[in-house]
Amino acid sequence: MSSRLTPLAGLSVVGASGFIGSAVARAAHKRAHWAVREIARSASPAAFDVRDADAVYAALSGTAVVVHAASYIGNDPDLCYEINVRGTENIAKAFLGSNGERLMYVSTAAVYGRGPFHMASERATSVRPSSALSKSRARAEQIVLDAGGVVVRPHLVLGVGDKWVGPGVIRYARTLGGFPRSSGDARHSVVEVSHLGNAIVDLLEAPDAVNCSVNVAQTTLSLTELVTLFAGVIDSVPAHAIGSTAPTSAQKDARLAHAASLLEVEHTFSTARIQALVDSPSLSAPFRLSRPERQWYREHDLEHSTVGPVVV
Repeated sequence: MSSRLTPLAGLSVVGASGFIGSAVARAAHKRAHWAVREIARSASPAAFDVRDADAVYAALSGTAVVVHAASYIGNDPDLCYEINVRGTENIAKAFLGSNGERLMYVSTAAVYGRGPFHMASERATSVRPSSALSKSRARAEQIVLDAGGVVVRPHLVLGVGDKWVGPGVIRYARTLGGFPRSSGDARHSVVEVSHLGNAIVDLLEAPDAVNCSVNVAQTTLSLTELVTLFAGVIDSVPAHAIGSTAPTSAQKDARLAHAASLLEVEHTFSTARIQALVDSPSLSAPFRLSRPERQWYREHDLEHSTVGPVVV
């Protein structure tokens, strides 16, 4: 795989209608030297299902650069395998068959398993996924790395299109009536989705970013700061520190327990490797939710809904 891209390189974003894939496509469209092709399962001129090897090969033929952001994030183990593992195999084979220059996979820090993690680095932290979903993402990572590609691992991603992290924090706080005082200092690596998209495109242009995995984040926020952030967006979200005992109605809620196991334990990840590879302004940009992002969370708030998974 080439370390330097040809002028006006063709960039195919697989999963371009998704939360992160759409942010990557928007970031690339803003740069004149990219000829961007958006690929999604449906509603795009270049639609295909990643499980269809022939369709994937035909769609990616002649593409210099591929960003793979099409992952299944549900709990069906068969779909985890078919989409995340077999689908990634199809993309990697098509990429190698067309003598591509860059392949990048958008993964997740969930492949490290359950925390606590304190500024964990890629080199010193083992990949130990704990769920069928995370295991399939880890296998997809290895396929891409074996093809000489790059893997990016964000932890909590916020912004327009987020149906998991923000809503999960909101439901968690509502169910508990705040957050446990004893866990309020637990910190998390976070990144706003448009900054993640920009950082991914910056990384594509970095000549030394080859055959490696990188953590991606802007900053860290504590559980207190996360809950307070969303309390400032939606008035009905409680931002009170409470005792360590959950309300009786919530003590047997398995989904609440899942959210608590993540939010109440530190999950911070070192970004030293990506910062050494590329000088991306997005990685040092102050973290904030823009007006459209705040409006997104208001419009997609499900008042008094039950707690769902925060990340996968």
